Amino acid sequence: MEQIYYIYDGEKNGWIESSETWVKDDIENFNIEFVSDGTAEISTDNIGMYKNNAYSKRLLAYINLDYAARHDGYRTAVARWRVQFYREQRTAIIYADCYNVRVSITLKSFPGIFDVEYIHNIESFKNSPRQYSLRLDYGKWKYTAIPAKSHQAESGGNTFNYRYDWTEPEFDFSVEIPSVVVARVMSFMEVLATEEFGFKPVVPQNMPGNLLLKYYVQYPLDVGVGYYVDMLGYDFANKVLRKTDSNFELVCDYLGLPKTAGLKKAYHENALALAYCWFLKEIGIDDLNIWKYFYDGKFLMGTSLTRLGIDRSGEMYRKAGGSWRCWWSTRGLWDKERYDEYIARDKDKYNTRYIGWHLLYTWLLEKWGVQRTGEILSDVLKNTDYDKYDCFVMWLNDYCDGDFPEEFVQAIYRSGFSREAHDIRNELYMQAYNRKALEMKKIEFKLTRGELAREEETALGTIKVARSGNDLFLISENMHNCVFRIYTEKAQKKRCTIY
Repeated sequence: MEQIYYIYDGEKNGWIESSETWVKDDIENFNIEFVSDGTAEISTDNIGMYKNNAYSKRLLAYINLDYAARHDGYRTAVARWRVQFYREQRTAIIYADCYNVRVSITLKSFPGIFDVEYIHNIESFKNSPRQYSLRLDYGKWKYTAIPAKSHQAESGGNTFNYRYDWTEPEFDFSVEIPSVVVARVMSFMEVLATEEFGFKPVVPQNMPGNLLLKYYVQYPLDVGVGYYVDMLGYDFANKVLRKTDSNFELVCDYLGLPKTAGLKKAYHENALALAYCWFLKEIGIDDLNIWKYFYDGKFLMGTSLTRLGIDRSGEMYRKAGGSWRCWWSTRGLWDKERYDEYIARDKDKYNTRYIGWHLLYTWLLEKWGVQRTGEILSDVLKNTDYDKYDCFVMWLNDYCDGDFPEEFVQAIYRSGFSREAHDIRNELYMQAYNRKALEMKKIEFKLTRGELAREEETALGTIKVARSGNDLFLISENMHNCVFRIYTEKAQKKRCTIY
């Protein structure tokens, strides 16, 4: 058995392989500091001192704070990765040594919805190490994930560990398996594949590491087909041929796509390409010259095929939901109480509306036709400009709200999802916000005698109660906080009092 250790390097800001003796110690014996891309309880100036510090046996436990910003609460920080290779058994096991962490998010400033700053407060539980493992049995075509021992159930006097797929939401570290770990495991698996088939199978270039390992074990000759098995279900899985190095024609037949040379090349580079092309064909974009702009749709659509509106029978479906929750939760601003109020206010509207990506694209098609729609959407794919993508998100949310400002629509028509259209929509948003702010400043709070009686002079200063929305507006202006935006309506409804 061969065992390899990986620790987080503060200077390189990434995971590295380490063969030093101290790194192999029990995880309980280490001093732990928490870090996320150089942002942590320790400063970036001092982070280098923790690299390979054998004397203090100190490890950096990695937290993805970008992810945590959207998921306030308990997270998992990975302090060390380990990989074990069992050559004779044709098995690789990946271990993640972790700690529980609670991340709370505080808004530092909120000048506008696109200029949010956060403060991350990290509360660690250093006495609660846990271990997760992923077992890859290449010869048995098995892929088994086991969470920490605390994730257990009892039945009939026996204790069982829950088992998940590492690609499922229920099995979530908030970090991907590091690329250096994936590469090392893949090198081991590729040797096994070469021995079995006489050649090294080709894999898509941009598949996430967790999925790559999963599909390489389950479908070693045609890794990309794993996407379609997950998407289309059991019936399709029974048609997959393990003894061929490409299921391209099989997938095309199932989805009703042409078997062109360009599409075949795209499939081998990015297994999701056929799903994107099927999606485009279903909504009416059947021009092959436009499909080529969508072969890599990760930037626009992510890696989740469900976002396309595809179910396991290969048909379109409409996904019920509300855009407001999605819009705010992606920025770490989701307030459940406020969301419930929002839905209750337009209950009938939200019970009857549906959201599906195919509906959004259909809107573009109806307005501008196939050619212009392809040009507009492909422009988003070809650019990584934040303003352009954010402009696309603005359009998506306007569509879901059923409210398109004409100036915004015309700007998209002129220049697609662009900085011009982004700035126009942002200005319209700020105008609407300012109009609402004027009304909010006029709100007078109904205060009780008890609340008024708490006003007093102290040695440290005067304690006063906010009597109106304008009082909260002045506080926000002077102290650069968001108390006016968040608490004015709550104070009006007697859900809080601000002193």
